[in-house]
Order: sequence, then C-alpha cells, then structure tokens
Amino acid sequence: MRNKLFVIGSPIEQSKSPEVMTDFIKANGLDLSYEKREVNKDGLESFVNEAKQGEVLGFNITTPLKEEILKYADEMSEAVKVLDAANTASLASDKLSLHNTDYIGFMKDITSLIPKYERYSYAVLGTGGAARSIIYALTKLDIFQITVYTRDEVEAHYKLKNFEDDIEIYPYGYGMDQDVIINATGLGMAGRLDESPLSKEDFEMSRAGFAYDLTYNPEETKFLTLAKEAGLITMNGWGMFMGQAEEAFKIWTGADRNEL
Repeated sequence: MRNKLFVIGSPIEQSKSPEVMTDFIKANGLDLSYEKREVNKDGLESFVNEAKQGEVLGFNITTPLKEEILKYADEMSEAVKVLDAANTASLASDKLSLHNTDYIGFMKDITSLIPKYERYSYAVLGTGGAARSIIYALTKLDIFQITVYTRDEVEAHYKLKNFEDDIEIYPYGYGMDQDVIINATGLGMAGRLDESPLSKEDFEMSRAGFAYDLTYNPEETKFLTLAKEAGLITMNGWGMFMGQAEEAFKIWTGADRNEL
C-alpha cells in the first residue's frame, strides 16, 4: 500500500511542508505519513528508485531538484512541459508522474493580496524553475507587462524560451520601472540569509509599490527588509506555499482543497 509522502531537496531542514501536510492528513482522517528527506542531485536517482519500488504515494520537490527530477518522469503535466520544472510527484503502478502546483499557489496568493492586481506591471528576479512558475502564472492572469531581470541574459533567453513572446529580459542595473517586484532567486533562504538581489537604493530608484518574495522562511528576508525600508508594501511566499501544498495534497488524495 502506498501511504508515504515526502518533501525532498537540499537544504531541507527549513521546510515547513511536514507540519502543513500532517495537518491536512489529520483533518481528512487519512492513514498517511509525511516526512522531509535530505536529497541532493547525486542521491535523486536512488530516491526515485526507492519510491517506485516501495510504499511512496508521492513527494514534493524543492531546491535544487525541480529541474533535475524531469529526467526520471514517466508522465508529466502540461505545466511541467512548459516550465521544465516540477514541484510535485505522484506514483501509481510504479509510474512517476510530475506536476507543478507552484504557479497555482502564486496565482491564488497574488490575486488575494493585491487589489486590482491586473492593473500593475511586474518584475521577476531570476530565471530558475521557481521564476518560470511565476512567469507562467502571470501570463495566465493576463498581466500586460512582465519583465525579467537576470545576471546572464544569454542563459535567460535559453531558459525562458517558452515565454519569449510574453516577456522582456534585461540585466540587473537596467532602470526598473515596474509596480511589483518579485524575488524568485532563492537569495535570502537558509544558507544565504544576508543576501538580496537588490539594494535599498535599487528599491528607492524604482517606481515599485510592492515587493514579493517567494521565500517564507525566514518570514522577512533581506530583500523584504530593504524593500520595507524603502517604503514598499512587502509580502512573503507563505500564501503561495499554502496554495501549492493544497493542490499537491489534492493530486495525491483527491481531497477538495476548498474543504481543507
């Protein structure tokens, strides 16, 4: 019987997924367990083989494995194909199916946090799997201007090729005139707590009124601290995290996320 759930990545100690998912499990009276497992790129193949052959029902995928996991997929959702990144895996009949619920979590969160969100322009910092999820969400919300800032334009054009008709790409240092700035770089997470992709002066020189960081632990990253000092309204990624977790739980169990 497949009744084990995990979150995998490295580092993993900061993850709140076990607390949240255990609450979901208890609320639905299900015979499931959820644990975090430290897995790096070198150990991913071994974990996938273990999961396929054992009692694993599914697992969440975090940094740095959201792209690496694709090579082990038997099936993948349309979102994963577009994003080249997955954050959720489900197993049935020894087949590994990959999904991406990050973009859904972000859509739910940003539309609830920013009134008339559709009237604003957005800047996305980063080009990794998390950043692509944000871009995908913004395109689905029909945002009229999406600009991506990066330190490597050549790499950015390659990684974001599926969005080239919907976005503009500029290097850091180029005038930032968007209304909402989103940090999807990972700077400010565990191991890089004192780092931010932007300085206080960058925020002050921008025209932004909102700053959003995908990181939720710590609650206020260096990026958000600097943004707040510059007078911006700040938001962390807790709401996005909860939204993606609800969607992942629904994939595994069929439980209606609106009833959680």
